[in-house]
Amino acid sequence: MGGKAMGTGRIRLIQALALLGALVVAGELVWLHILESDQLAAKAQQQHRNDTQIIPQRGSILDANHTLLATAEYLADVEAAPNQIRGSGRSAQAVASELGHLLGVPPEQLAEHLNQPTKTYALLAKGVTPHVSDSIKRLKQSGKAPGISLNFIPYRTYPLGMIGAHVVGFYSQSGSGQYGVEGYYEELLRGAPGRRLSSSAPFGSDAGEATWVLETAEPGADLILTLDSTVQHIAERELEAAIEQFGASSGTVIVMDPGTGAIVAMANRPTYDSNSYQEFHSPVQDAFANPAISMQYEPGSTFKLITLAGALDAGIITPTMTFIDSGSIEYGGVEIKNWNEKAHGESDMTDLIAHSSNVGAVYVGSMMGKDLFYEYVSAFGFGAPTGVDLWGEVGGDVPDPGSLYWYPSSLATNAFGQGIAVTPLQLATAVAAIVNDGVLMRPFVVQEIHTEAGVRRIEPTAVRRVVRTETARALVSMLADASKRSESRMHLIEGYEIAGKTGTSSIPLETGGYHEDLTIASYVGFGPVENPRFVILVKIDHPTVEPWGSLVAAPVFRAIASELFRYYHIPPSTSQQTIAREDTN
Repeated sequence: MGGKAMGTGRIRLIQALALLGALVVAGELVWLHILESDQLAAKAQQQHRNDTQIIPQRGSILDANHTLLATAEYLADVEAAPNQIRGSGRSAQAVASELGHLLGVPPEQLAEHLNQPTKTYALLAKGVTPHVSDSIKRLKQSGKAPGISLNFIPYRTYPLGMIGAHVVGFYSQSGSGQYGVEGYYEELLRGAPGRRLSSSAPFGSDAGEATWVLETAEPGADLILTLDSTVQHIAERELEAAIEQFGASSGTVIVMDPGTGAIVAMANRPTYDSNSYQEFHSPVQDAFANPAISMQYEPGSTFKLITLAGALDAGIITPTMTFIDSGSIEYGGVEIKNWNEKAHGESDMTDLIAHSSNVGAVYVGSMMGKDLFYEYVSAFGFGAPTGVDLWGEVGGDVPDPGSLYWYPSSLATNAFGQGIAVTPLQLATAVAAIVNDGVLMRPFVVQEIHTEAGVRRIEPTAVRRVVRTETARALVSMLADASKRSESRMHLIEGYEIAGKTGTSSIPLETGGYHEDLTIASYVGFGPVENPRFVILVKIDHPTVEPWGSLVAAPVFRAIASELFRYYHIPPSTSQQTIAREDTN
């Protein structure tokens, strides 16, 4: 009896334990399938649901005539979900073979990406053309490309390539605009991204994909520039020809509307193609910086116009006031000579321009005194950025009369453009102020901003009046007169009266002093004199055949001005040939 009772007890214990185990399992099932079913379902669904960003279409950049300079072309990235290929009836090798000839990629290379059953994503190709993406769509429809998808993304293209590259800038591989307009207006151009939710069938099937747009992407603004691609092409062509002809290292040309400050052309050499900017190599530290706004140089004799404008405006000189040009002058313990070491005897202020007299400029600067001279230099915008809407502008370098590095002789050398550093745009803008009856305009390159909300027009901005109207007109008349007095009449434009000033500046050494052989040849001028439509600045760096601005830069000005008279249909000034420039330094 005792053994039987003992056996019955064991059976009951086993039954109790089994029941307890069953209850635990049942409890787990209830917990999993009832209490946690929503969370588990959401987790399972999440494995096959993708919340992605919708990349907005980047805004286009167009020139003043609405010629496309930069645009976003939708191209497809070819993507794959390798885990969806298993169970589809197709092998990774078969899918790779179908795609290989379309993408121009060896099938075995694609198969390495596709033959990974646990992987949910692989990028097979970026930016394929519409022809290729259409072929892939047909493969998908026929069932030959399971797990393959196309993600259409706006890629940046530049239809004119190198034309205006430094003004336009480029879109970098990091996904943002760099330099030029692309960099300066990055926030407007890029737009605002949206959100897209997509869900694919689980367990490797290819039952299709559903997509929901949660937030619509906002496209970037389109920008209309003041740049005219025709004028830009003319400027770049003539600049390149001059650099080759005179064995120069680089150069810059700016064409500006003096009445508004609009930049019509801004050319630099060397340059790059915005479509393939990575291939551009340059010896300078920042290869993509725009030399027209970021490279400082000593302007030389072109700066004499600023000295004369200030002295005329202050009433210190008149156009007919005379001085004795003996070929050299001592100031601040330093002897200063004319560029050609010639003496011109009794001369008036127009002769000073015609002969590009350093002695005359020192004479005028000394009469102004340092306080008044630098007051006008600052008023014309030197020593500070112009505020142009381009990325990377610097402010130049104006000596501070209160510093330890300023000497009395600095006033003399600064008066004829040595020992003071400017950018090409600063000088062009300052001369444009003289042409514009003494009003300094802020230079700009974007004239319209187009968004979904409408069009915003950028109005010309007057910064300040620099000199009186009478002063500006008197100096313009003196420049036109100086052209007729110059000793050589090599560069003529029949029927048109234009005026300007040459410059041949030395290049400072980092260790002090100047290069013995290297110069910067420049010219800044405008036309027609009676109603100026344009200001043109030409700067040629390190010419090796000839050093002088009169022989290197002035012919470039003449060639561009001649084209502009025809392009703008500007009628002749007179029936006589008039001098295009004075040909001194």
